[in-house]
Amino acid sequence: MASATSATSTVEPPLRGTHIICVSRGGRSSIRAARLLRDFGAEVTVAADHAPDGIEARILHRSPAIPRVSVADATALVAGVEHLALVHEGPIDADLSAAAGPDVNRVALDWLGDGAGGSDAAAQAVSGPADVIGEPDREPLWFPHRMGEYIMGANATAMVLLFALRARRGAVGELALSDIWAYASGTNGLLCTPKGIPYHREGRRSPGNGGVYPQRLFRAADGWIALLCRSRREWGGILEALDSPAWGEQDRYRDILRMGVEYPDEVDPLVEAETSKHSRGELFARAVDNGFPLAPVRSPSEALEDEYLARQGFWSESDGVRLPGSLWRRETWRPANGEATGEPPRRPATNAPDLTGLRVLDLTWVWAGPMVGSMLADLGADVIKVEHEKRLDNMRLRGKLPSAIPNEHKDIDPRETDPLFHNVNRGKRSVLLDMRNPEGRELFLRLVEEADVVLEAFRPHVLDSWGLGYDQLAAVNPRIVLLSLRGLELDESFGPSGLRSYAPVTSSLSGLESTISYPDLDGPTGGMAIGISDPVAGWHGMMLLLAALLHAQRAGTGGWVRLSQLETLASVLPEMYLAAQCPDEVTTTARSVRCRDGDAIVDAEPTVWPAFLAATGIDEHRPVTDLTVAQVLEAAHGAGADAWQVQGVAAHQDWEDTFGRPILSTVEHALVGSEQLYGHGWRLEGRPLLPTASAPVIGEHTHEVLREYTGIGDSEIRRLEAANVLS
Repeated sequence: MASATSATSTVEPPLRGTHIICVSRGGRSSIRAARLLRDFGAEVTVAADHAPDGIEARILHRSPAIPRVSVADATALVAGVEHLALVHEGPIDADLSAAAGPDVNRVALDWLGDGAGGSDAAAQAVSGPADVIGEPDREPLWFPHRMGEYIMGANATAMVLLFALRARRGAVGELALSDIWAYASGTNGLLCTPKGIPYHREGRRSPGNGGVYPQRLFRAADGWIALLCRSRREWGGILEALDSPAWGEQDRYRDILRMGVEYPDEVDPLVEAETSKHSRGELFARAVDNGFPLAPVRSPSEALEDEYLARQGFWSESDGVRLPGSLWRRETWRPANGEATGEPPRRPATNAPDLTGLRVLDLTWVWAGPMVGSMLADLGADVIKVEHEKRLDNMRLRGKLPSAIPNEHKDIDPRETDPLFHNVNRGKRSVLLDMRNPEGRELFLRLVEEADVVLEAFRPHVLDSWGLGYDQLAAVNPRIVLLSLRGLELDESFGPSGLRSYAPVTSSLSGLESTISYPDLDGPTGGMAIGISDPVAGWHGMMLLLAALLHAQRAGTGGWVRLSQLETLASVLPEMYLAAQCPDEVTTTARSVRCRDGDAIVDAEPTVWPAFLAATGIDEHRPVTDLTVAQVLEAAHGAGADAWQVQGVAAHQDWEDTFGRPILSTVEHALVGSEQLYGHGWRLEGRPLLPTASAPVIGEHTHEVLREYTGIGDSEIRRLEAANVLS
């Protein structure tokens, strides 16, 4: 195999000097972790006793290449090695564990967390995604291409970076893919279930349109588009882009909340009659001009030719095959210019598993960026959510449908009631500050002087226009790390600045939505029920931020991480892109069955599948049966296949009883009261990392934060409030 090449130059790796053994049992998680950890500069060896398939060989071969040895040979390698970490799928080999010793950091990976094996499809079956993706009268679909395993590999890498940042020895982290998928499906379900919207399969539409019409795939003249709306202004832009159809003048078709939940089946044909008149390119251009979220549903082959990803140096090519390259490169990481301050780290690493003492200013909104802040808060960081009354987090503004608000909450400010907002902003403090005001700008810079991290998700150059770009932040605090986590473009030259990007936009542009389909139906069904690119970006943003903090700790200066959701989502889809170029190298063994009383997913090798079909009488081209789920599971196991019942998010209530660990935590909100929020799926030292507090009320901590961070007194705070700086 020819050596792999990349269009980008390398940047200083934060894990240089660290040695890592990644033990693979045939899954992708440890292989993805090995690739990421090597890109971060660690010396990595993969230990495995199975023969590698094509995708594994290609991932390990990309420069810098990763050696692969047997588990026995790896055992001989680890003796006496300092700064060692183990990442392993399933139970660790006893001899390897003994040779590594008690001081080695370990991250254990499993599909369902029970040590009994499984698959990505199995994890999605038991945790929710397969219950909400697909047509309501058909067998379920799920996110394909083993992408969950690649996601878990990124989480494992983040754990290794966390242990390195805190100078841990003998630390133990655990991840189960079912927990990770439960977070994604359960968090997205908070758009629906607490608001009285059923969270179930609705085909090409997100359940209940996520509360606001539309959120759906529609036919275009030359394919399909993903179309979304989150405000009346955006709906007006959509109607204008569709040449202002006469029906759009009726009040019935102006109520985006009622259309979303009460009668979307009536509106969908009207919209599709208009979208089908235009090409994807025409509609995309009109979306840019009119400022609403829309994207062409690309095929993987089309995504491989994406100009933005190419110009970002995202791809790595080997033997004429293009696959995702490193996320740690000059286009995504800019270390601070100049020399270190010469001072010791202000918040030095300690022998503690959390990030207590880390100070974070969070300017992000919706899901992906706030998720990073919530993970940091769960780990003990002081996360300050900075908002302005005229620019509140969009997720606050969704609130609940009036019919879903209990009588005792009718008088509560609706901006404080959204459960998804609470889930991704838990544990933070809230400050109101108008950063476009000159005094507000100076006050924010004083906060930056005392902070370690700034999170932002504005469009390119917004912070620069306020005089708060990275160079201005680094001028007052050279150790600051800025994470810019955006939907698409990082620079106006890379793409249209007018395009509004939500999760279905990036998943459509990546090619993913086009591959979630039934073979006998025209066009994709898609996975609109879960905005998957948001949590994928959040997990990867957390990983890269920890790498940047480790760099800052060792180098004495910070830097700027610039990342797009399109890149992070594409990075977990190498099997999809390989299948588009070398279809014979990628296979899938899992299929779903629609049963009389529910659904099942069966994972069978090609030699086993005929025996299962014969035992059940199921037609492999239309797997719908009058058998019960229990009968299908029994037949599958009898034929030598694995099988699992498909469960919805309601199963999360019994998660601890089923899997021996909780995924939900009950916390108190200052106004709403008791509520359940989701953990991110991490376990540290045997303890699930769960939220301990809810989200803050708007501006709840403005006074105390300003006093703590800047030292200003009450009289000055009152003056700033009177001048509308703190609003």
